[in-house]
Amino acid sequence: MIKKKHKILIIILIAVAAAVIFTGYTLIKNYVDSLPKNDYGFLKKSFVYENNPPDYPAVRFAVISDLHYYDVSLGIEGSAFEDYMMADRKMLIESVDIIAAAIDDIIESDVSFVLLPGDLTKDGELINHKGVAESLARLKESGIQAYVIPGNHDVNCHEAFSYDGNFTTPVINVSPEQFAEIYGDYGYSAAIYRDNSSLSYIAEPADGLWIMALDSCEYYNESSEPYGYTRGSFTQAQVDWIESKLNQAREQNKAVIVFMHHGINEHWDGQRKLHPEYIIKDYKYVSKMLAAYGVRMAFTGHYHAQNIAYMDYEDKGFLYDIETGSLVTYPCPVRYIEINNGSLNIQSKMLADSLTFHDDFAEYSYNHAFVRIKREAENTLGNYFVKGNDADILSEYLAESFMAHYSGEAKISQKPTFAESELSLWGRFIYFMQKYVFTGLWSDGDDKNNNDTVYSLK
Repeated sequence: MIKKKHKILIIILIAVAAAVIFTGYTLIKNYVDSLPKNDYGFLKKSFVYENNPPDYPAVRFAVISDLHYYDVSLGIEGSAFEDYMMADRKMLIESVDIIAAAIDDIIESDVSFVLLPGDLTKDGELINHKGVAESLARLKESGIQAYVIPGNHDVNCHEAFSYDGNFTTPVINVSPEQFAEIYGDYGYSAAIYRDNSSLSYIAEPADGLWIMALDSCEYYNESSEPYGYTRGSFTQAQVDWIESKLNQAREQNKAVIVFMHHGINEHWDGQRKLHPEYIIKDYKYVSKMLAAYGVRMAFTGHYHAQNIAYMDYEDKGFLYDIETGSLVTYPCPVRYIEINNGSLNIQSKMLADSLTFHDDFAEYSYNHAFVRIKREAENTLGNYFVKGNDADILSEYLAESFMAHYSGEAKISQKPTFAESELSLWGRFIYFMQKYVFTGLWSDGDDKNNNDTVYSLK
């Protein structure tokens, strides 16, 4: 019979062995995950980097992202729509009016073009795409060119529904080919180059400036049926096309701006762990690839946050990933970008502060998102058996953190506090295990993500 102390020793040895195996597995997995999934030409020894890429010409433009246009004729009454909206922080019912207000603001500004990095519609409904195109026609009539690229909610989506009482009914959505046709006037017809393997294209809105619109979305599941994945990636064919065109841009002395739906740089410490589907696969290599070819800025969306993530690759250059929040989610941002004399100036206008669709629209729109984030956090905490007071404290803290990050105001000096002693032992354990989320969202320090932000492009 095994003595008690021997049993304890065996348990300890098993625990240590399990920890070693788990640690080894994690290290190997992280290493494998860090390897590029595609072949990149810039990684080859034969690649020659030019230290002085072409200067950006003087230009002023706007960025609006994640419009999620929703035609209310698809239904806004009944339990089916109400259930959907209970979990959705976007203001779909007000979306058409918010988009119209943003276009009014852009028309009154001194910009020559507008970038829209995807998620133009709620879920790719044909009627909603037609509504977006009609909205953009107002820009065209005012002499302002709009350039679009699809998001994961725009093509072959499986949640393109109308809502009637307790029921949802599938409605017509769009294919990649239809998307390019609908938005022919907003990038595709004016494209000087098109990628045959995706909806990527290149336009030249000003002499010496190429706009590279990159399609990072995945439209099909393994059986080639419409699905609309949240995640994003480039195929090898896309990478080859991107690198060939970036090489061509260097040869022709063209400065390049990229815009796409998925993030390229990690926007908070821990984002790739919690929400990897919001950053493109191979993001470290994609980011470095763009920097190596002299691209200095990329405009992205998808995460619904106002955030600027900078990566310096030293001998391979640097890249700003300028993420713009959803136009139909607090604070309803419009970015205004000015490039002049090698400097990048960024201003952001928060429409939530001036819209009047509801009494105190800023408060209404903030609460609309806050309560849904808090509810989602409570549900997630429930999966870890965190209930009651613990769930209320942690979900409130997490909602405040996400709202600060979304608005671009996640300054460490304004980070809220709570007494961990108020949590139960289990609540404190879960908080400790997930602390990277609670703290990572505030890792921006006092960097500016919205206004009076000037960056050097040299």
